[in-house]
Amino acid sequence: MIYNYAMKYLYSCLLLLMVLGLCSCERKELFSHEELYTAPTHISADWQGQSATASALQIRISGTHQDIHLDTLFTLESDATATLALLEAEYHIIAWHDAANVSFNGSLFHLSIGEDGLLREPSHFCAAESTVPVNPEQENRLSLKMYPQTRMLKLSLNVDKGSPELITGIEATLSGVAAERSVSGTTPRNSTTGNIRLNFTQDGNTLSAGHRLLGIASGVPQELTLTLHYSEGEPQTETYNLSPLLTTFNRFDVSGSTDMFTLTGKLSLYQSVEEAGISGSIEDWTPGTETDMDANGYADDADKADEHELITH
Repeated sequence: MIYNYAMKYLYSCLLLLMVLGLCSCERKELFSHEELYTAPTHISADWQGQSATASALQIRISGTHQDIHLDTLFTLESDATATLALLEAEYHIIAWHDAANVSFNGSLFHLSIGEDGLLREPSHFCAAESTVPVNPEQENRLSLKMYPQTRMLKLSLNVDKGSPELITGIEATLSGVAAERSVSGTTPRNSTTGNIRLNFTQDGNTLSAGHRLLGIASGVPQELTLTLHYSEGEPQTETYNLSPLLTTFNRFDVSGSTDMFTLTGKLSLYQSVEEAGISGSIEDWTPGTETDMDANGYADDADKADEHELITH
């Protein structure tokens, strides 16, 4: 008798599992053929307190699901709102605009190269990337947060020994600069790199140069090659490894205080009494931002780099 009850119980369980299985299959089939509803979707740019870097943006919207075939591109004024009727689904949205010396392939920004083989300087620009759901039977508002894609690097040399008039010219290049940047705001590993030219100008005892970058490349050194031309004697060329000082360069945000990254060094000039000739040396490289600098052009001593490597040619 116990055996009969056990068999009946087992049979009932199997029957229940079959019914549940049929119900589950039917639900999945119904769900896959269920009608999707559209919803009004308002799309605008959020400049997060920044000034707009362009009068108009390119907006690309594509569905993330294989059954959503939408892939559209349109122009939107930087302060306007576009309203679209989108199916309830998830979408990938990119916003960007043209910038000098920069091309965009849909995922990466690329710097152009000049006739001298050096990377050209980009103009300041912003972009946004987001993956967002559109919910049915309600108004959806998609605010695209625009983030800066470039940062200014400024090098300053303060002559603390000798006379700045001893210098008649400066030639400088920096290696290890990122030639491309992801629209998500990162510098891809193993990405293309290049060199830039830094054009120094003189103001009193200070020699300075600024150059806007997509970022600093990872995995390669950033070396500053500097040639000083003097009023007498031969030019002097030195190469400085700035990699340890630029490790935080790529960490910038929408705050205007982080737009400029500064490196300040003390330049000492020595004029030989015994023979014609001038030499110079740079010490105490100091990284910081524009807001870190005090009235003398130096950052807080706590931020000074402990070490710097000098390679002499």
